[in-house]
Amino acid sequence: YALKQYIATNQNDIYTDGQLRLMIETPNKEVAGIIDLFGFEPFHNRAEVGIVIADKYRNLGIGQQSLLLLIEYSFNYLGLKQLYAHIDTTNHASRKLFKKCGFEECGLLKSWMRTGRDYRDVVMVQLINS
Repeated sequence: YALKQYIATNQNDIYTDGQLRLMIETPNKEVAGIIDLFGFEPFHNRAEVGIVIADKYRNLGIGQQSLLLLIEYSFNYLGLKQLYAHIDTTNHASRKLFKKCGFEECGLLKSWMRTGRDYRDVVMVQLINS
């Protein structure tokens, strides 16, 4: 129900919604994942990035290609100054992906993410449009 409501009311405009959710498709039109901008701050010209790739499409370069396209869109079309992400410190694949796309680790947030009864540290990564 919540997803249907979101789809019905979403304008697909980052300036109206404060977020942009995109599906990642293969050439065969299969859904390989999701990539999004959220936490959009138009005054500060920044947004947070999220990406999820389905297991069967991992390690094929789809995540990197998608992230590079989102960076290009964000900097060249939206005119953003920076993108950032919060990544669980144990998520080595995600940290590697963002690093390959030019993001730099810029901070450590201790006990930032709750997982059951425990908490995990996250690293903040940032890409600044020069």
